[in-house]
Amino acid sequence: MGVSQKAFNWNQRKRANTMSMKERMEGQANIEKSPPTRDLLTCQKCGFKARYKFLRCPECDVVQK
Repeated sequence: MGVSQKAFNWNQRKRANTMSMKERMEGQANIEKSPPTRDLLTCQKCGFKARYKFLRCPECDVVQK
């Protein structure tokens, strides 16, 4: 484990300790309210299809609108 990972873990623990239970539960509720989409998305240029959102097509490397 590198120094940066230890610092990241320390900051996450500090943040979790200062959050109230209400904030934690609201955060979990927001995640559950908007589940990931299962729609089929296609690239406008090459027709690449995926079930996840992508900003840049992995096949033709074109930025999507």
